[in-house]
Parts: sequence; C-alpha cells; structure tokens
Amino acid sequence: EAVIDLHQSEKNVPRESVKVPYGRVLEKSIGVMERELQEVDLEQLHMPKRYTCVKLLEGDKDVEQAIADLPKYAGIVSRRDKERSYIEKLLKEDPESAFTNARYGFIAGALKETLGARIHFSLTTTKLDAIFAHKYLGLPLFFLFLWITFEATFRLGQYPMDWIEWLVAQLGNLLRNGMADGPLKDLLVDGIIGGVGSVIVFLPNIIILYAFISFMEDSGYMARAAFIMDKLMHAIGLHGKSFIPMIMGFGCNVPAIMATRTIESRNSRMITMLIVP
Repeated sequence: EAVIDLHQSEKNVPRESVKVPYGRVLEKSIGVMERELQEVDLEQLHMPKRYTCVKLLEGDKDVEQAIADLPKYAGIVSRRDKERSYIEKLLKEDPESAFTNARYGFIAGALKETLGARIHFSLTTTKLDAIFAHKYLGLPLFFLFLWITFEATFRLGQYPMDWIEWLVAQLGNLLRNGMADGPLKDLLVDGIIGGVGSVIVFLPNIIILYAFISFMEDSGYMARAAFIMDKLMHAIGLHGKSFIPMIMGFGCNVPAIMATRTIESRNSRMITMLIVP
C-alpha cells in the first residue's frame, strides 16, 4: 500500500495504472510486443496487454498456451523469440532473470523511499545472498548442500536404525520364546512388533532429513534455493516453488502435498503433487 501510495503521489496516476518500470531495454521489447498484440482481442483471456507481453518475454508456458488459439499466434511467438534474443544480447542474461532483477530493483527502491530510516539491511545477509544466490555458484552450492543433507541422513541415520532394528528383534524374540503358540502370539510378534518395528526403523532418517529442511527454512535458504531452481523448474513447466515440496517428499509425502498450496498455478500445483517422490 505504501509503495502504491508513493507512486500515486509522485505520478498523479490512478491505482489501476501503476506499473513496474523495467528499464530501457526491457521496456523497448515490451513496447514491440504491445504493438504486435495491438489488433488482438485479449479481453476473452482476461489478461492485461502489458502483463501478457511481459509473461511472453519471460517465456511463461501458461500464457503462451493461453494465446495459442489466437489468429496471429505464429507471428507473435516469432516476434517474441526475436525480442528475447535482443534482451539476452544486450543484458547478457536470460529475459526471465532480467525481469526478476528489475522487479526486485523497483521494490528495493520503493521500500527505501517509503520506509526511510526504519529499514535496515543486514550486511551479513547481503554478503551471503551474493554467494548462495550467485548466478554461477548458486546451483553448485545448492547441490553440494543437498548432497550433505542426504549423506548425513543415510550415514548418520544408519546407526540409530541398527539400534532400533536390534531392539525390535530382541523384543520379538523375547515374546516368541516366552509365549505359547497361538493367535495372540502371532498378533503380538508378527503383527504389532513386526509391523510397528518395520516403520519406526526409518524414523531416524526422517528426523535427520527434516532437521536439515527446517534449518533451510528457518535460515531463509529454502526461499533462495527456490529462486535458484526457478529457471530449471520452468524447463519442465513448473515454478521454482515446486522444488520445496519435492525435497520434503523424500521425508514424508503428507507435508509435501500440503506444501504445494503455496504454488499459485493450479496446473503446476497438480503436476507437483503427482511427481512428489
């Protein structure tokens, strides 16, 4: 609200026309796409023209699919591809990252103007962001952290797993040797002890895995990892947020499915649910 109010007070424009300035290069490409869509009726799609242009330049598959039935679809996509190449050539980064960086720049500037001295950025956090969200180092560091997570989960978890397995076996042998044969013995030894024991033996792995996941969430690294994975996940038609439920699925599918509620797109949400490990 404060950002919009500031924008209104400086520009004297209605709330509906507030838009993010993306810079000379991106705005030029947006203008080209708007002219390309000038004679196209987008009202049936319920999408503003500028939003459609930005999403097309970002390579959004949902928007591209939404306009697939338009009469000038081939020409629009062709022009979009040329503009994407133009952006990559001038800005030396993919269009999606360029738009994302422009948005964050606008947000940071607006917050600085509206909040003034009340906002304090941690120098340590800024330095860590520069490392863990780095264009080239971010992904290798992320996979390194994943390797550490699963290595610790299975190597450290193996010791308590062996202890639990031994304890369950000893308890089963105790009842097996101390009870007479019959349905009750079979129920206790093979049913309750054997059944519960086969489940709780994996409890150490789950606890260790969720300890790492909790650390990633509480430290803020999970959100940064989702940002890092966004481009890779888009290659299979998913949002970067889909990465979080997929990681949680290695521990338990129930919270993983619940975590998909943070994904805005219903299609992405359903696909994520279906491919959760």
